[in-house]
Formats: sequence, C-alpha cells, structure tokens
Amino acid sequence: MRAFRQILIGRGFSFCDEGENPPYPFPGPVATAESLLLCGVEASSTDHPQQGISCTLDDTPDTFWSSQGSASLDSHEYLLYKLRSPLCLIRHVQLTVYRARYQFGEPLYPPTHVSFQAGPSPWSLAPPSLKFPVAATDAVQSFPLPADLPVGRYLRVNLHGKRQQQLEDMQWYHAIQRVEALGHQLTAAEASQLRHWASCQLRPPPHPGAVPSYLVPGILQQGGSQQEDEGGPEELQAAAAAAVGQQGAIWGQPTVVWLDQEQPVGSPTSSMSFEG
Repeated sequence: MRAFRQILIGRGFSFCDEGENPPYPFPGPVATAESLLLCGVEASSTDHPQQGISCTLDDTPDTFWSSQGSASLDSHEYLLYKLRSPLCLIRHVQLTVYRARYQFGEPLYPPTHVSFQAGPSPWSLAPPSLKFPVAATDAVQSFPLPADLPVGRYLRVNLHGKRQQQLEDMQWYHAIQRVEALGHQLTAAEASQLRHWASCQLRPPPHPGAVPSYLVPGILQQGGSQQEDEGGPEELQAAAAAAVGQQGAIWGQPTVVWLDQEQPVGSPTSSMSFEG
C-alpha cells in the first residue's frame, strides 16, 4: 500500500508524516514505574464499535481507537480512563499513533498536540496546563506530566487538532493504537499520610479535588516513621475522600470517593457510562 504514496502525493493528496522531523526527546519513565490504566471509560467519538477506547489498552498491533471524521482539522477529541487505585501518582503518559497499513499510502492519524487532566472523578478534573507537540510517527512517544497534575483516580487525554485526512471520505481523523500511563499507586500507609496532610490544611489545594503531585514526595518523606499499618480498601477509600480536601466547599456539594465509583452527592446524572 505504501507504493501508492508517491502517486497520491503527485495528485495533491498530503501525508502528515512526509518530511516530518523526529519527535522531541522528552525524558522517559523510570524503570520502577507501574502501569496505571485500569479501563477505558469514554471516548469523545468512535468511528466504528470495533474501534473503541478499549483497543488502546491491548497489545495487539492491528487494533486501535478511531475518532469520527471531521470536516475541520481544528476539531478536538478526548479519551477518558479509570486508574487502578483511588490515589495514583501519574508521571508519564505514552502514546502510540496508529498507522493504517491497509489504506493507500499507509497514513498516520496523529493529533497536533496532546494535554492531560487528572482528578478524583470524571467531574473533578484539574484544568489542562501544558500542551505537548505530537510527532507524526508510529513509534512510542513519552510525555512527562506537569508537576502540578493532581493525584487522582481518572486520567483524561485531550487530543488537539487533526493532521490527516482519510482518502476515502476526505474527513480528518485521529487514530490511536496504544495509551499507557506510568507512575505509582499509593499504598494505604502513604494514603494515610496524605489524609493527615489534607486534614491540616487551612485552605484547599491548588486544584480543587486532589492533592497536586509535586507535593506528594515531600508529604510522604515527612511522615516516614509515623506511617500507620497498611490497611485494606477502607483505608484507601478514607484517604482518597480526605485528599479531595475542600472540593465540597468549592463545588457547593459534598463528595465521597469510592474505590469503584466516584460521584458527587446530588450531582446530575452524567451521560458517561462507567465500568465497575
């Protein structure tokens, strides 16, 4: 299929990876980083049922998530994931753009930029800060997350701008083969330290709903000899609820963070569907 590329270019069709510079060499994750993604929750759009968000979590090279087509290259998409623990410290996100080898010219469908949000529930995500440029390559790209990204249970990957049209319908698409979040699941003892820290604060953390990740190492170092015995799910649940701090005061309603479901008390029903 790639043999057709030069013919299509000669007829005016563009491929975003033609003459593309190599990706920016952001520092990669440390060897001790854990895989944090548990399941996909929602995608902003899906082209076909067999191309859902769950395809970004398997290791099969032929599966991928695809957005619906857009008439404009300025359209945006997002992917929302649930993490393995109520309190996850995310350090890196790795993204692999899908190359459609079954299409003429073997195009890639990357975003122009990517940004990240995290928080204790899908309704309480910190606003995105940095936008990272995404290269038009099917190699794994690693993005170090901003230091003020909060510890939380959910991760949203925002895909900004579309760079490739599909020859079949001349619409703009995103196609992502793999997403992986790497970092650290806080233990019950570490969560207990965060609970103690949150209870001592006179005002909310910088982002409503979660403890910023840049504060976590210092908090955990302070209480090394005072850690409580590691408990079970109840300890993590209590610590997660405390870590959301003053969210109730900010949003005007109390919030309880559960291990398998997070929803502000009295909040309107969301259109999102959740697993577990």
